Parts: sequence; structure tokens; C-alpha cells
Amino acid sequence: PKGLLPFHKYKDHVSTAFEEHLYEASLYASSNNEANLHFTISEKHKSVFDTEFKRIQEVVEEKTNTKFHISFSYQCQSTDTIAVTPEN
Repeated sequence: PKGLLPFHKYKDHVSTAFEEHLYEASLYASSNNEANLHFTISEKHKSVFDTEFKRIQEVVEEKTNTKFHISFSYQCQSTDTIAVTPEN
């Protein structure tokens, strides 16, 4: 899933797009030091997102002073898009 691909390289680590969304939400989508986020993902990747959130949760919440409440819904497989190379 593209949300879990390496997205930004910092001096001390590489963050995923998913992690960057948490930091961004703390800036303008939080209230009373809490942020509710909802992601639409492929159902088969739910456990990978759960694992990633557990891995980064403590650090991101401490750095942002924000408690994150995350929910997921599932993308319908019929809407998946096939990626191709420039040569098709």
C-alpha cells in the first residue's frame, strides 16, 4: 500500500506517508490534543497498518502532544487501479 512506502528521509529515520499524515493532523486537525483520522485502505493490508501505527504511535504522540484515534474503512477491490510502466 502506498501509504506505507518510504516517503521522507530525515536525519534520524525515514517516514512513511501514513506517519506524515499523523504529524500533519496534529497541526490542523486536532482539538484538545486529540486527532481523529480515518483511512480507506485495502482490507488485506489492515494488519500492516496496525503494526505500523503501533511502531510509531508513542514517538509521534510524544512529539506532537496529540493522542491519535484511527479508524479504517475498506476500498472495494473493483476500484483498484492497475499500474503500468511507460511501455505499458
